[in-house]
Amino acid sequence: HLLSPLLLDFMEAAWPSSISMVIPRGPWMDIFGLGDAAIHIGTPQSIAIRNPDCAVATHLINQVGPIAVTSANPTGEADTTHHNQVYAKLGDKVDGVLCDGPSPENIASTVVD
Repeated sequence: HLLSPLLLDFMEAAWPSSISMVIPRGPWMDIFGLGDAAIHIGTPQSIAIRNPDCAVATHLINQVGPIAVTSANPTGEADTTHHNQVYAKLGDKVDGVLCDGPSPENIASTVVD
C-alpha cells in the first residue's frame, strides 16, 4: 500500500507545518525508514506522521532519521505548546524536552485523517 500521488502532493504543499497526517500502514513505512519502529507506533491500522516547522527538530531528524514520539500531554487533557506545560503535566515521566526557545506555534497540531 504505497502513498497516492494526491497524498504526496498534499504532503508537499502542507509541510513543514503543524499538520499531522493519519495514514494507513503499508510498505511506504519502510521507504520512510519506519520499518523497525512499526510495532511501537500508531494503531494496527494506521499511524500519524508529521514534518515539523522547527529548525532544531528538522536538524535532529536529518541526523538520525524519523523519530517516533507521542503527544506531550496525558490522553484526554488539553494539548501542550510550551515546555513548561509538558513538565507541569507529565512531571518525572519525562526525561527531557527539546526546546529551542519560544515557539511560534501556540496551538496544537492539526490532525488530518
